[in-house]
Amino acid sequence: YQRRVHGMEDLRKYEIDFVAHGDDMSVDLDGNDSYAAVRAAGMMKTVRRTEGISTTDLVGRMLLLTKTHHSSPDSQEVDPTKSSEFSAACSLSKFHTTSRKIVQFSNTRIPTKEDKVVYVDGDFDLMHPGHTNFLREAKRQGTYLIVGVHTDSVVNKKKGANFPIMNLNERVLSVLSCRYTDECIIGVPFEVTKDLLESMNVAVVCAGKHQTRKYEEDPYRIAKELGIFVEVDSGSTLTTDQVIHRVIRNRLEYEERNRKKNAKDTGLANVFQAQEL
Repeated sequence: YQRRVHGMEDLRKYEIDFVAHGDDMSVDLDGNDSYAAVRAAGMMKTVRRTEGISTTDLVGRMLLLTKTHHSSPDSQEVDPTKSSEFSAACSLSKFHTTSRKIVQFSNTRIPTKEDKVVYVDGDFDLMHPGHTNFLREAKRQGTYLIVGVHTDSVVNKKKGANFPIMNLNERVLSVLSCRYTDECIIGVPFEVTKDLLESMNVAVVCAGKHQTRKYEEDPYRIAKELGIFVEVDSGSTLTTDQVIHRVIRNRLEYEERNRKKNAKDTGLANVFQAQEL
């Protein structure tokens, strides 16, 4: 249950047992705790957030087109002409992956001889429902799902601009947090190699049905030659590009609403001032 202002009547109406929020608590326009009533009713659950990752930071990367969050960033400064609201937030990535964090996000299950190992790979940038649906369908092809995540340099070479929006470490934790992921390989090559398939005892290699880009070299050539390639349909056409365009569009609409409101307020102030004179 998530709203900026929480009414107890809504909680009762929808039979909500508790409300969960990160430990960066929000406040209302008067500076009061937005969850005060919920907390007083003993229905508040606080969840510790992952250090170094924030929505403001991610949005800033989209708007400012920075690469400083990449694992091996190019020499690039934030454009000072762009929105100062985000420039400080994304001047450099503040997220640090530790072994403890990886263990916290990981599935500790080890594959057995009876398991049918499925392998998939990809960017998994700005993890969204399309990614989750794809991993779900891939997992159904076997019993143990290994997910390979491409490095920042590989993703940037494929997609250009300042992709990926999330760096390798952030994307790995996003993949590990998905219930369908059993194991994650960090920084796999773009082409699925025979060595990888043999060393991980892979029985099936899956790729999504809705491929938005075509490449000169087929990254799944070896899997296809071995007869273990399967194309799965996630049932979703949502892409990372669409998510980014949606964020940018909403940001522009927000700025336009504010511009009109400020102009209206200025006009009213001038009218009142003229009347007083």
